[in-house]
Amino acid sequence: MRNTSTRMALACLCLGLVACAMIAPPARAAEINRRCVGTVAQLQQAIADANAGDEGSTWDIRVRTGTYSLSNGLAFNPSGDKDDKEFLLRGGWNQDCSQQTTRDPSFTTLYASNAFPAPEGADFLFKGDNSAYVIYAIHFSRFHVFQVDDKFCSAGQICPDTGYMVINKNKFSYGGWVSIIANDANALEMQQNLVANVGGLGERAVFIRDAAASESEIGFNTFADLACGSTGEYGLYVRTKNPEFMFHHNIVRSTSCATDLFVATSMGGIPITPRNNLLLTHGGGVEGDLIANGNVISADPQFVDPAKGDYRLAATSPAVNKGMSLVQALQADVSVPSTDLRGQVRLVGTRYDIGAHESPINDNLPAAIVVTSNSDSGPGSLRAAIATANAWVGDPVPQTITFDMPGNCPRTIALQSPLPDITDSVVIDGYTQPGSQRNSDNMGSDASVCVTLVPAVAGVTHALRVASDQPATTTLVADGLSFGSAFAAFATAAIDLRGGEGHVVRGSVFGGLLPQGGSIGSVPRGVMLRDNAVDAHIGASDAASRNYFGGLGNNAIQISGSATSGHYIVNNYIGVAPNGLAVQPNAADGIYAFAGATGVRIRDNVIDGSVRGIYLGSNTQGFTVLGNRIGVNAAGYGVAQHANDAGIVVGSGSGHHAIGEVNSYPNLISGNRTAGVQVQSSAGSGVTIVNNRIWNNGRDGMGLGIDLGDLGPLPNDDGDADAGPNGLQNYPVIIGLDQDSTPAKVTAALNTQADTSILFAFYHAPNCPGGQRGADAESLVGLAIASMNSGSGVVSVAVDLDPTHLTSGYLAATATNLDTGDTSELSPCFAVDTIFRDAFQKRGL
Repeated sequence: MRNTSTRMALACLCLGLVACAMIAPPARAAEINRRCVGTVAQLQQAIADANAGDEGSTWDIRVRTGTYSLSNGLAFNPSGDKDDKEFLLRGGWNQDCSQQTTRDPSFTTLYASNAFPAPEGADFLFKGDNSAYVIYAIHFSRFHVFQVDDKFCSAGQICPDTGYMVINKNKFSYGGWVSIIANDANALEMQQNLVANVGGLGERAVFIRDAAASESEIGFNTFADLACGSTGEYGLYVRTKNPEFMFHHNIVRSTSCATDLFVATSMGGIPITPRNNLLLTHGGGVEGDLIANGNVISADPQFVDPAKGDYRLAATSPAVNKGMSLVQALQADVSVPSTDLRGQVRLVGTRYDIGAHESPINDNLPAAIVVTSNSDSGPGSLRAAIATANAWVGDPVPQTITFDMPGNCPRTIALQSPLPDITDSVVIDGYTQPGSQRNSDNMGSDASVCVTLVPAVAGVTHALRVASDQPATTTLVADGLSFGSAFAAFATAAIDLRGGEGHVVRGSVFGGLLPQGGSIGSVPRGVMLRDNAVDAHIGASDAASRNYFGGLGNNAIQISGSATSGHYIVNNYIGVAPNGLAVQPNAADGIYAFAGATGVRIRDNVIDGSVRGIYLGSNTQGFTVLGNRIGVNAAGYGVAQHANDAGIVVGSGSGHHAIGEVNSYPNLISGNRTAGVQVQSSAGSGVTIVNNRIWNNGRDGMGLGIDLGDLGPLPNDDGDADAGPNGLQNYPVIIGLDQDSTPAKVTAALNTQADTSILFAFYHAPNCPGGQRGADAESLVGLAIASMNSGSGVVSVAVDLDPTHLTSGYLAATATNLDTGDTSELSPCFAVDTIFRDAFQKRGL
């Protein structure tokens, strides 16, 4: 499970340092350039155009199936004034590139050279400070070096931050070296790749470095027949600084290397805990009991015919059915593929196979219970299927309910009463209904959801429920279902989870528009998490798991009760249409938590058109809110219709939350009618608000980016002795810049209490709303820590900045008490052009 670090960890990253500098990623570019290529010349021209294109543009290069022999490889590496691009290179397209007809990389092959081994310079290079990289469904062969590198941003620089790096479903063969380097990417995903017969250039065949990503997943890959230049070296060399780095379901086999997998702990690298991999030798920072964590220690994965390039698994392979089960994978937030590298259905047996290929071997997975009728009850109905699944109590493998109802998509099941409560673990898979399709789009959706549940009469409280008396062994997985209204709406919620553990709701639609088009009406609430339910996952990190909540009559997701905890709400569209762009307003809050709920993670959601995007009230504690887009659409843009009344609101004794973290993907909170983040007068303390992109809030004229107490600016007090929400923490004042130092230093001061350690966070924004709207914080540009050791008074800090990157706009800062976790409001705006013109000037506290 991806747990976020504690609030105090943000200080540890900077203790002993003068400052840390960084910047958040820009919004998705408006200019989208698509290229359909079918010849070597067209491919080379497309790469040249992408290099020369405007800064911030998107380049979607679609390669038709075929073989492309390049004399000197490819290089996408735009210059500094042309970077910050979103770059996609994907294979398997049809003649006019309107459809990706295959995702098997074997059908789209790029040769960097006609010679093997390839000469120096025959490389595939994708480098630079760009906002995103996607390399998908291509076979790269006969290369000297293959490298994806988002470029290192040194301290003091302001660089375009890479949102994500995705290297999925590719094949790499007969190359000298494969290198994947995520210097400042917020997410790194390398899934379902085959890397075979690579290496020989140096001490390692494959190099993966993750320096900053908050989400890193290396899974379902086959690294086979890796070669090293000499003995004592490594087949796969990994160095990560991310404590949540996920390394799972990989086969790692080398030929001439002393160690298959080596995890470096030098240069800031930390150990990892591999899960469900197959390898023989390992070294460095490999933690945990390998066997207990599902790893298979074997010298021979038993491929079908590796000499002929066939790395599928033989029937006797020790990798077959040795991965996680479906439920285990979803609960661990593992990106679950529906097909393997060659497009074969994934998960044939009780567990996934390890590596990039799924074998046809079924180790007694119970036969699915098939729904063949859209009738409310009777043979072949969903109601009968759930009753049958409940009767299998004690079976260690969850029952699976699939669909094969006659008729066109969507098929509607009109319920006369709630379906039977779930009393034994079950997977309800709506994507098995003919015509259904899982989403594969990173933004928006190309899904088709073909099973819709609606009430047939008034008074039907819910569709699916797990009652409060169910033990931890009861788990519901609801996948690919939609919930709407016809003659009436569900009285309580579509799905009501009150007991059990580890539930998963993914790829489903709650009211509004279906991804394929057409409205299904409304529901009052989408999902309720309450009473004794723990560790539910609403959505998951992969695109196929995204849920859609639109046009709801009440809260989209509601969490309540002191016994409910540990839930993970990730990658959902709330109040926005499945295309990620249009608004579908909700009548109440996007996510509403109250009555003492604890330890919930809210991550990577888009929340629009609600009263409050997120409300944390009534003694809720320990929530973590990261990487969400609140008040804007999935592309990062917002108009008045997208606005929530407020972005995030904390009230009624709620506290000790992390809204943003230093080493994590920031929340984007923009365009809301009042405050971006408000810690109300009734709230508690310990609400840490750091590394967020907060701007253009207070659309209606009142509301700061960060607001403590009532809406509007809060005055500082001498010694910061007052009390209230977040301790009414004083904000710092930026007092000038010493341009003669190298690098330049921006200085701020804070009137504070004795014996406190303060984290100063500095932000830049192009605009300053001012007045009752306060300062904006579009990019985090520096961090520093200072302490007031005795007696209250003024403490000051200086932060390194690169003045060549700050020639206009405004600075603002916050102060966070590291002992209590309390964050202040943003300081008043400080005009950048003024400080750089006048060299050094001071403003009073």
